Amino acid sequence: MHRNSETRHTNPLGPPVSWMAEALKDVLSLRDMPRGGASAKRVTDRFALSNDSLGCFIATECTLEPAGWTGREDLLAAFNEFADSHGFSADNAAWFFRKLFDRFPHLANKKRAGIRGIIGLTLKTGNREG
Repeated sequence: MHRNSETRHTNPLGPPVSWMAEALKDVLSLRDMPRGGASAKRVTDRFALSNDSLGCFIATECTLEPAGWTGREDLLAAFNEFADSHGFSADNAAWFFRKLFDRFPHLANKKRAGIRGIIGLTLKTGNREG
């Protein structure tokens, strides 16, 4: 019989698992979860972008505000620039606006000075109206 049979019985996988379990308790008790360094942030950002390009675009390039307005062409052009700058191809306009209105149902089409636009958001870089 092993000298530490009691230890082996309570922890059949040995000390490394005990250490990992204790470290996990410490990590879970932290106020903010560690995110890693710059490399980990790039990987996380790339995953978020590939998983939700529309959400990333809205979060970084737009401001959702009830009185805001952006021309449809300007919004689509900004999304296409965003896609190009992040190395992915944007889908067509129909896909973009369908996904936009599905995801943000409070947005609406509204013309201003004869220009078709979206009410409820603005581009952070400013609008290029007409």
